[in-house]
Amino acid sequence: MMKRITVRLDTESIESIKQVCQENDTSLSKVVRAALYDYLAGIGLSTGKEVSNVLSCEAV
Repeated sequence: MMKRITVRLDTESIESIKQVCQENDTSLSKVVRAALYDYLAGIGLSTGKEVSNVLSCEAV
C-alpha cells in the first residue's frame, strides 16, 4: 500500500537542502529518504528498515 506524504518547506530550507545535495554529490530523493527515516525513528514509528520507496521528489 502506497501513501503520499507532502512536505512543504520554506525557500530558505529548500536552498539549504539543495546545497547539501551539491556538497555531497547526492540526490534530493536520497536526502529526503534519510530525513524521513530519521523523523519516523524520532517519533517511534521506525520499522527498522530504510524508507526505500521514495518514488519522486522535486523542489518547486
